[in-house]
Amino acid sequence: VTGAAQSAITSLGTLTSLKTSGLLTVENNAPKIKLIDSDATGTPEAMIDGSGGDLFLEVDKDDEKGTSLFGIKVDGSEKLRITSGGFLGIGSGSSTNKPLHIYRTSDDAEIRLQTNSGTEQNSYIALRHATGDLDFYTVQAGTNMKFHTANTVALTVDGSQNATFAGTVSDSKG
Repeated sequence: VTGAAQSAITSLGTLTSLKTSGLLTVENNAPKIKLIDSDATGTPEAMIDGSGGDLFLEVDKDDEKGTSLFGIKVDGSEKLRITSGGFLGIGSGSSTNKPLHIYRTSDDAEIRLQTNSGTEQNSYIALRHATGDLDFYTVQAGTNMKFHTANTVALTVDGSQNATFAGTVSDSKG
């Protein structure tokens, strides 16, 4: 598209490039942008759908390919992947093979759970890179770590490292 600025374009035929010096708006009662890979087997489509003010990103929307993925790259490398099986990989790339797969090449892999209910509360799980240890943390003084079975507290470790077991404690000999 060349020439004077246009407020609306209704038909272009085949568009090979679109440049704008500002905001590009897609406006109608169900705004969508469709991406078609015309030389791929089965012609898979991806869709950006803004219907109703929601945002959906559809990958291989008609299941033409079968083993599609949604990925996000930052600084030229993949950082996040959602596979066609619903698995979420963070830093794991093509080895994403669990419902949640977090991979770090040189640092500890951590999952941090945080809430702010007047005072900030932090807890996290860390897999230590150097040792392979799996550590569980509560950060604030006076907080407890609880382990549940059958929806009942089975073990409590308090802030002073005292452990309270709800059931019988026995050794491997019985």
